[in-house]
Amino acid sequence: MSDLVQSSTVPPEDEPRFPFVNLTDYVAKALAEGQSDIYRQVILEVDRHMLREVMKHCRGNQLQAAERLGISRMTLRSKLRALGMLQDRSKIAET
Repeated sequence: MSDLVQSSTVPPEDEPRFPFVNLTDYVAKALAEGQSDIYRQVILEVDRHMLREVMKHCRGNQLQAAERLGISRMTLRSKLRALGMLQDRSKIAET
């Protein structure tokens, strides 16, 4: 299992920290290591990669992406912002 998830190596940004097909192994390892906040870590990782793929497929069109995901555009924007995938307008205006 150490081949599946190694805390000493950091995967490239476009690669999940864990193989999704081995989610059970990832969770079991996290539990064995005494990690906390496992649910949040997994959900953030899934969101990051799912949103990246959907946004790529929709060529950055947030409305289309939100429709594909079955969520509102505001929810999509909130998730993108929380993951650092969307820059706040206030920050853009400051630069």
